[in-house]
Amino acid sequence: MDPLVLENVYHTYNGQPALSGVSLRFHEKKITAVVGRSGSGKSTLLQVLNGMLRPAQGTVFFRGQPFDYSRAAALRLQMGYVIQGIGLFPHLTVAQNILINTRLQRPANGADPVARMHSLMHRMNLQEAYGKKYPHELSGGEQQRVGICRALLPNPTVLLMDEPLGALDSITREDIQREILQLQQSEERTVIFITHNPQEALALGDYIVVLEAGKVLQYDTKENVLKNPANALVERLTSTRSV
Repeated sequence: MDPLVLENVYHTYNGQPALSGVSLRFHEKKITAVVGRSGSGKSTLLQVLNGMLRPAQGTVFFRGQPFDYSRAAALRLQMGYVIQGIGLFPHLTVAQNILINTRLQRPANGADPVARMHSLMHRMNLQEAYGKKYPHELSGGEQQRVGICRALLPNPTVLLMDEPLGALDSITREDIQREILQLQQSEERTVIFITHNPQEALALGDYIVVLEAGKVLQYDTKENVLKNPANALVERLTSTRSV
């Protein structure tokens, strides 16, 4: 079952359309990269997917059922969320930041939270000693790795990622892209990755969504988008020459 589905979703900001008739089915255990220019509706789409925004029209389905907004907070615990701003608590250590949500939810597979934390840190190239450090002692790339570990600790059904690598240098960004792909091989889950960078979308995505002005221009496998772009704008937005 595809865990997240949108049917004819509309959303507006100040009377201006942010999403217009968006229908998408995010495939189980695959990475879907959503690419588009600034203001195309990418971040709005992600907020609609995790229930932070309720669409003006249309339906969001999560695990086969219409999203229950009266239980939005509980449902969000089944989704990991990684943002560009990272959002680590400065007064907590790395370990405390990663384990922060275990008060609300233990890992879905029943794993010991501390053991899972160490496993995730290892796979994200964070030495165990980093657990005692504070966010200000880390580089931007290390902080983002901690944010990814925190989002993955409960072993969520879905991982939502909103431009998580946009502020990093190209070498660090490529390193973390490889780590994300390695994690996906060992822990298959549905990942929705927002980016304005076509090179990043093509590096990570099994499927590509191209958004422009709140509308889906094309949604297909990476190979089909490259081979048969829907129009000249899609070709331009998925061209690595534009990076």
